[in-house]
Amino acid sequence: MPSNATASTEDKKLEDGHGHVVAAGSESPLSAIVESDGEGDEGAELAGDVPLEYTEEEVKAVRRKVYTRIVPLLAGVYFSQFLDKNSINYSSVMGLPLASKGVEYNLVTAAFYIGFVLSEVPQSILAQRFPMAKYLGVNICLWAGALLLHSATALFAPFFVFRVALGVFESVVSPILIATVASWFKKSEQARVVGAWYAMNGVTLIVGGALAYGITTAYEGPADHWRVIYWVLGSMALAVGAAILIWLPDSPASAKFLNERERQIALERVRGNQSGTVSRRFKKAQALEAVRDPKLITTVSVAYWADKRNARMLPFVGAVIPSIIGFILLLAFSASGNNKEHKAPLLVGIILSQTFVSSISLLYSWSASNIAGSSKRSVVNGMMLCAFGLGNICGSQAFQASTAPRYYPGKIALFCLLVALVPLALGMRWYTKRLNAKKAEQVRALVEANGWTLEDLQRERDAAAFKDLTDSANPFYVYVC
Repeated sequence: MPSNATASTEDKKLEDGHGHVVAAGSESPLSAIVESDGEGDEGAELAGDVPLEYTEEEVKAVRRKVYTRIVPLLAGVYFSQFLDKNSINYSSVMGLPLASKGVEYNLVTAAFYIGFVLSEVPQSILAQRFPMAKYLGVNICLWAGALLLHSATALFAPFFVFRVALGVFESVVSPILIATVASWFKKSEQARVVGAWYAMNGVTLIVGGALAYGITTAYEGPADHWRVIYWVLGSMALAVGAAILIWLPDSPASAKFLNERERQIALERVRGNQSGTVSRRFKKAQALEAVRDPKLITTVSVAYWADKRNARMLPFVGAVIPSIIGFILLLAFSASGNNKEHKAPLLVGIILSQTFVSSISLLYSWSASNIAGSSKRSVVNGMMLCAFGLGNICGSQAFQASTAPRYYPGKIALFCLLVALVPLALGMRWYTKRLNAKKAEQVRALVEANGWTLEDLQRERDAAAFKDLTDSANPFYVYVC
């Protein structure tokens, strides 16, 4: 049977992605906002203002196709990125001459993040102007070339340049992946999808270590082992780039692996997000809103919790607190000077200190769930990832050889930062809940001023979904707290 929203279940149906038919009405009072903001996104024409009627069997079939095609490709990209940016760690234990030169090695380690920070915002904006998946594929192929060039020399200057180039081309990954998640998946699915590809961090540690070990023990050719690892990783990245260029669609509206009706259903699945898909026109007003937006302050079990509870900040705090406890253990039991005596608490501390890594995936899904407007999303993601890059530059300098073997300054810095994240996250939760309350009041005012029925309200909400409005401009947008 077709899915039809009723007055009593409209919000639940909207969240679950069920389509329904409503009568066409008069011109929307939002038309002035839309007109001033520009045209809608790529899905606007295909999806239209009135939701499509479809069956539950149809939406399940489309969801299965989307998950089967999109998630493995996103995971493959993130796997390649994380493996490749850490290639210097593998080459350094495989005989890379620079590894024995303290200052120069620290600089080439930081070089990746220098390129990353300098190019993050420009790359995010450029990614919006071009077909998104194609732009991603081209950048992957370019960083594959940069990786292959690493094998050409161990001299500091060119190696430094190659690392900067690697950071430039890899900086496009997270903004495009976040935008892709926002375009293809409902808010109630986004955290687990981000968690699925972010979990590749752990997989890369296994694969990278296995590759380094295998090459070191099995390869007996004339080339240095550290050069061979770059050949292998570069070739793998080229394969991923080719896969993205061939199989990843730029948006649901242009997905060739779906027929026209399936593309419409794919768009209906995300209509309730009120964040649309992709617009290639950069809008200055959205960029300025991104800079002013206070929300810019701030792996699988945590992601599941986040989607199950439709929350982001509490799971974020839940991922950070064990790390705080872990660093307390590391600081307390390193002070005795006898690590052998305190193996157990130190091991527990090391394990617990890593849980905060899961919180990063929640920041990505938070951005996908709480930022609307293609241009605004580009700028916000770019700025957020610039902060990520700057943190990694500082981190590469925080653990100096002069502070070995306990590295107190670095541990204390990380501990303090983690502690600061807790009130920031709780403050952001309070702020987004307050925004939702204001949105609800704004909608109530619109209903009273225009005399809308529940059917009228649903029509206006559906019509706003693909207008490429920012989250602030769209009164029907609901934040995930």
